[in-house]
Amino acid sequence: MAALSLRRFSLQVPLQFPEHEITDSKVAAYAERVKRSGLAGRVKLNLNTDPSDIPEVEELLTLLAKENCELCQVTFKHDFRYPSASDTSLDGALTLAFESCPVRKFWGRLNNRALAAVPDTVVDLYIGIGSEKHYVQVSSELSNITERVSRLDDLQIHLAAQVDVSLLKPLPGVDILYLYLSNVSDENLKWAVKAAAAMQPVSGSQSFSALRFPHCSFTVEGFRTFLEGLKEEAVRFSGLWVSTKNISRLHHDAFSELTQEVLGQDLILLSESDIWRF
Repeated sequence: MAALSLRRFSLQVPLQFPEHEITDSKVAAYAERVKRSGLAGRVKLNLNTDPSDIPEVEELLTLLAKENCELCQVTFKHDFRYPSASDTSLDGALTLAFESCPVRKFWGRLNNRALAAVPDTVVDLYIGIGSEKHYVQVSSELSNITERVSRLDDLQIHLAAQVDVSLLKPLPGVDILYLYLSNVSDENLKWAVKAAAAMQPVSGSQSFSALRFPHCSFTVEGFRTFLEGLKEEAVRFSGLWVSTKNISRLHHDAFSELTQEVLGQDLILLSESDIWRF
């Protein structure tokens, strides 16, 4: 009777596969494990440091792709925050992973071939763009990404370089759309305003969920000019996030009031580490 009850229980309860979270210090060990015996279960590859400092990352991605693993998440936070200006050795391995595995989340940097391989399973896509050449390479695929990746509902783009605004194209409208423009100062604030205007979705009913400006160095006068520029260019967004050492905590209220006065929007002033929190 006990054996029968156990059999009924085993039929009713689905077999649970393990979930593996591979962080920076575990990459080498997992590469050996997959090479030796494969890997069952869901896999999350979450790295904080520069992947180029971990030699086994490329090998691990290639092995996971060959195993057709359930690689559901690939997050390279360093590559999103500090995108490379040129192709990297990971682009080929990421292309293989996208072609073979049901990735749901990707954060990092991609060349045009890897971006074109992003599977329809992807829901969250965060891409860092490190140079004008890189932007030109991926811009067409990026502008039309939702036509191929129909489940995408969270798109976040970090444009780190001062790309010629005449080259910039509107981003697709998705439920969550963030644009990061880093290192904006009084000297290039007009470029930042024009860039945000050029990349906002075409439809009048769609807007940025937030504009994020990490590592800024505005003066008070420059910040007002920046806000007035966003208003003049009719840039549509629901939140303005800024990190800057120029605005001390003693002056937060003044800058917040200025943002309300010019835009009728709330200003969120954050530390450099907090503005990158995902």
